Amino acid sequence: MPVVAVVNTKGGVGKTTTAMLLAAQAAASGHDACVLDGDPQATATKWVYAVEEAGEVLPFTVQVANAGSIAHLSMVGERWVFIDTPPGSSSTIDAAINRADFTIIPTAAATADMWQTMPTISVLQGRPFAVLLTMARANTVLVREVRQLLTEQAVSSFDAVVPLREVVKNLVGAADLTSPDTGYAQVFAELDAALAPATSPKE
Repeated sequence: MPVVAVVNTKGGVGKTTTAMLLAAQAAASGHDACVLDGDPQATATKWVYAVEEAGEVLPFTVQVANAGSIAHLSMVGERWVFIDTPPGSSSTIDAAINRADFTIIPTAAATADMWQTMPTISVLQGRPFAVLLTMARANTVLVREVRQLLTEQAVSSFDAVVPLREVVKNLVGAADLTSPDTGYAQVFAELDAALAPATSPKE
């Protein structure tokens, strides 16, 4: 099964939410899944604590990780692995990109955010990746402008977007992460299709 890095050197774009909700979608599709929490802020790990305090259990595991453990990640077997990375420039980001079969770059659906995301995109040229628009208001001028910018720059992106909705924000610390209103079911379907050779049963 594949290793998916969730990367953007810019903070506040939904990296942890993306890693957690995609792991939930993988689990809902019948796969074992794991999130590697490589962010020193440990939001994914705190998410687990909140779920446990509520007497619930996530349908996937979360493990603390760093650049060394990610770089030496052994065979993942039948698990989908999602790596949550920190903002800024760090060895953890480099390790995640180098270990990943595919990288997702979440970014807010605004032209200014895309400008700040371009350095991350440039690092990933030649590797399998796609931009994911988060906090997006569908069918708005901003989304259309960002789509046009991505097309002009020949940058791969998901067709699905993560909407700017309270339901997405309110899922932080929750156990049930498969609401159809978040857009992540469609994101996972696209990701699964893109990684079909890696996820096909071995003969």
